[in-house]
Formats: sequence, C-alpha cells, structure tokens
Amino acid sequence: MLSTCEKAPVMVDKRDVMALGFTESYSASIIRKAKALMVSKGYGFYSSRKVGRVPASAVGEILGIDLAGARDAEDSERL
Repeated sequence: MLSTCEKAPVMVDKRDVMALGFTESYSASIIRKAKALMVSKGYGFYSSRKVGRVPASAVGEILGIDLAGARDAEDSERL
C-alpha cells in the first residue's frame, strides 16, 4: 500500500498516446515498445497480451519526453 507521501505511477494506454497526436497504429506500437521495455527491466507482468496500460515513464522513455511531469503540471493547473 502506498503511503500518503507516495504517488501511484501514472499509467497510460493507447488512447492517451493518441491524444498526443499519434495515429492509432503508431500509438499501439508505442505501447508495445513500452511493454517490451518494462519486461526487459524485469517486470514480467507486462509480457501478457491482455495488458494495455503501461507506466507513463516507460512511454516517455520511448518518446524522449516527460509524460508524468506533464500530467503533474496538468493536475496542479486544475487546482
């Protein structure tokens, strides 16, 4: 269980990547690459075909941008 100081990792799926402006097929490809990255880091859970959500940090690593930081900034603007 997470303590009050820790945040749960931001998870993204194909639709979230599409919202960044990528096509449906390219978004799916990015998610597949992020899943492969997570498996290579030792998270075997992501090797399942049914898993469609990955940590934003993995997608950010693939794309070379900070998705989690962007989401945090977006959340703080709403407050």
